[in-house]
Amino acid sequence: MDELGSIAGRGTSLSPEWRAVLACSRAALPGANPARVYPDLSALDWLRLAEIAREHRVAPLVFPGLQGFAPPPASSGAVRILKRLYLATAARNTAFHAALEKILGAMAAGGVRVIVLKGAGLAFTAYPERALRPMNDIDLLIREEDLGKAEDQLAGVGYEAAHDARTKDDLRKRHHHWVFRSARPVLTGIPVELHWSLDPPGWPFRMDLESLWEHAAPVRIADAVALMLGPEDSLLHLCTHAARHRFNGLMPLCDIAALSCFHDGSIDWPALEDRAAPAQASPHAAIALQLATDLLGAKVPAPTLHALRRASPDGLPLELARERMLEEKGATREAAELLLRWQRRGFRDRLATLKSALVPDTFSRPDSSGSGIVSRLSSYPAHIGSLLRRYLPMIGALARHPTAVGGIARREANKSPLDA
Repeated sequence: MDELGSIAGRGTSLSPEWRAVLACSRAALPGANPARVYPDLSALDWLRLAEIAREHRVAPLVFPGLQGFAPPPASSGAVRILKRLYLATAARNTAFHAALEKILGAMAAGGVRVIVLKGAGLAFTAYPERALRPMNDIDLLIREEDLGKAEDQLAGVGYEAAHDARTKDDLRKRHHHWVFRSARPVLTGIPVELHWSLDPPGWPFRMDLESLWEHAAPVRIADAVALMLGPEDSLLHLCTHAARHRFNGLMPLCDIAALSCFHDGSIDWPALEDRAAPAQASPHAAIALQLATDLLGAKVPAPTLHALRRASPDGLPLELARERMLEEKGATREAAELLLRWQRRGFRDRLATLKSALVPDTFSRPDSSGSGIVSRLSSYPAHIGSLLRRYLPMIGALARHPTAVGGIARREANKSPLDA
């Protein structure tokens, strides 16, 4: 039995398609040894493989990873899908490269120190090539007192806040970042999230910001000099971020595996353990690092995994996280989660939810813009269209597959120990 085969005995049976996705993802990571995770490609449902890779945003990893194994059928429509997603990521990341270079240059010119977070930093450092790591936005961490200067510098390269002044003030109290968007052609569709903290207030983990800045290291990204979190802090952040998003997708584990392989031999694992404890992140790190090790070959020493597990001796959350990671995604899963949220709400909460969906904030707030009710009503069809695009696939999945949706909802209801 190969290395991945042993994972099936830990509570979740892996299909041939899942085994191939994991093996190909591992093969594309830095320092990988494909011979250790050779998948059996003889009896695959290729379209299912492509669907798993697309849903988990790892198609750019799976496509080059496949090339190291027995050649897939050249005429396979699934392989063409994977190749198209890989090339699309490569093209989009070229635009990200240009945007990041402009933004980091502007920040440096304005004297704003910036730490590049998550995908925007990892794609250009930890991954063997930038086409392997898809990105939705550019995440930057600055000191909160530099928000004004940073906003001015972003304005200089064509970015403006996606929030009005009242919302920005509100976000500073209850959130951890602002969103900026640009109308310039080369930057269109590449939003920037400007963080002053790594997590919103109220979350159980809280990393020491001063320590993060102290251990940040200078790197050259997109032909500009910036900072990245030290490898220990970056791994902890990736772990807590995966936990905050309920271990719902493979990409965060790929980031952990890529970073651990890229810095193999230079990570101070005892320091990571020491920083996880006061940040109350040990149980979250234990789950994420164990999953990344089991599924993707992350290079995490066994003593570190053991030390972190001592903070959460109950093994149930790990098995629930593994199950969630390997479950269905897409409209069926979204319909199940919507059904579960609906079932957990009382009658009044359900009415309030319907009202907030059908009547957006712009209709309930006082009109300070002078645009008048007619102008606001004119935007209502677009709002309804957005709701339909979001919810119709879920409603369709519930109508077509009520048993599957109900089953996933029941399993999700039993994952309260993990979500807690």
